[in-house]
Amino acid sequence: MTLPQDFSDEEMARDWTLSETDKKEVNRYRTNSRLFIAIQICAVRLYGRFLVEVNDLSPRIVSLEIVEE
Repeated sequence: MTLPQDFSDEEMARDWTLSETDKKEVNRYRTNSRLFIAIQICAVRLYGRFLVEVNDLSPRIVSLEIVEE
């Protein structure tokens, strides 16, 4: 699967934003695992499967911050 590297701000918000429930789930994990877990949650929602090569994602996605609540 080829992952898009260029997308609009609207697509970014729609496809790669965590819900409050998602954030609560992500915060259950160790800090160094949270970004990976968050990406996988969004990937399953968007593509219907987990990503094997997370490093192939756009830097815009990988640079997202997971904020603890």
